Amino acid sequence: MSIRIGIPVSFVTDKDSNYKGKFVIIDGKETAIINLAYATLDTPIHEILGHPIIRSIKKDNQALYRSLLEDLQYGYGKVILDNVTETYPELSQEAREEEALVTLLVLLAAKKIDEINNKSLVSHLKELLNTISEA
Repeated sequence: MSIRIGIPVSFVTDKDSNYKGKFVIIDGKETAIINLAYATLDTPIHEILGHPIIRSIKKDNQALYRSLLEDLQYGYGKVILDNVTETYPELSQEAREEEALVTLLVLLAAKKIDEINNKSLVSHLKELLNTISEA
């Protein structure tokens, strides 16, 4: 999967570091790190696909990105952003917003978002998925 996306992946088993995965810059390249000690089934999707997709949208489709950010201000989007803020207080606001959007994208892909009660959010995320599939 990472070869097709063009994102290098590093696998570690580090029980002393309490993280499932992270998306970092190593030697100037965006790299997904998966910690096998804590990773869940969705961790590779979150790190290898989610972060690059959200970063690409931020760069190439500002209108959609702004709409997604607006969805973090209420409803389920706000719940996720609040959770990210509590879990990762050391991250910048911009990094927390990205993490929340990636989390929401993965939840939508796994069909774990109530589409009826989150119509605007789901609509924007589906637009994002359609944009990806057309590329």
